[in-house]
Formats: sequence, structure tokens, C-alpha cells
Amino acid sequence: MSLLALCEVIFFLGYGIHFFYPNRTLALVVAVVALIVGILMLLGGVGGIRLI
Repeated sequence: MSLLALCEVIFFLGYGIHFFYPNRTLALVVAVVALIVGILMLLGGVGGIRLI
């Protein structure tokens, strides 16, 4: 799975959670987790993907 595809999955997962459960705190947590995972993947390359 490419980095772009994984980011899209994370984004739509977060969007879906926000849509079905309109809880701003939960949406913020999902966004922060997606950001951290994205940074780890960019810094670690393939190694970052293994951290998930």
C-alpha cells in the first residue's frame, strides 16, 4: 500500500467517524493520530509503516 493510499484511508476513516459520531473531541484525536502516523512514516520510510 502506497503512502498516499494509506493517508486517504486514514482521512476517510476519520471523516466517517466524524460523520457518524459528530463528537469534535473524537475527530480531533483521530486527526492527531493520523498526523503522528504520517510523520512517522515520512521519517522512517518503510520502517515507519512497520511501527503501525
